[in-house]
Amino acid sequence: MHAFFPHRPACNAAIVDVLAGLLPAGPWRILDLGAGTGSLSRALLDRFPDAQVVALDLDPVLMAIGQGTHGDADGRLTWRQVNLRDTHWPDQLTPGTSPDASFDAVVSLATLHHFSGPEMAAIYRQLHGILKPGGLLLNAEALPASPNATRLAQAFHDARRRTMVPADGFWEAIAADAALAETVAAREALRGQMRGAGKRLTAEAHCRALRRAGFAEAAVAWRHLDEALVVGLR
Repeated sequence: MHAFFPHRPACNAAIVDVLAGLLPAGPWRILDLGAGTGSLSRALLDRFPDAQVVALDLDPVLMAIGQGTHGDADGRLTWRQVNLRDTHWPDQLTPGTSPDASFDAVVSLATLHHFSGPEMAAIYRQLHGILKPGGLLLNAEALPASPNATRLAQAFHDARRRTMVPADGFWEAIAADAALAETVAAREALRGQMRGAGKRLTAEAHCRALRRAGFAEAAVAWRHLDEALVVGLR
């Protein structure tokens, strides 16, 4: 993650500050959208000891690593393998019960860039539906500060890339691990569903999409060049 999101620690601190400053007193139920190996989920559980987190991802390799590392955090961490392109994905969060208004907050770190504009808009509408009134959606991505074709957007993009660390051989090591062979094969079968959208929307475009999805307010809470945290208030 740090390879393409070099200021992630500062962004994570902003996520914690927004949750602590805007949500009413807990305990909270938080959805980690695109949780990967669960590092953000773990940080939230450590910072907010009364919180419960649902860690959602499609990638079986990342989820296997996360479950092996964090387990269920004494019953506070639940893992769900979910495809956000499935129209009825919210029904899979809490099987057997209605998911409506069941989360105090949704956090997403470098996940929604995989989706097109219309797909993202649909996901925002679905997230609005599973948040409690007054709940928060926090989306952190590499989000251009202006349209992609502008000089400023390109300059900010280039500056971020100059601070990116080289690839560390993570996926090569995974592929070479015989214990993960079955999980790697499952990931390969899902590769087409984990495709990227190929176009980045600006942070302001995300704010507009959140308002159109029904959020009462939306704003950029943190930014470093073209890394940004967008917050929607239900």
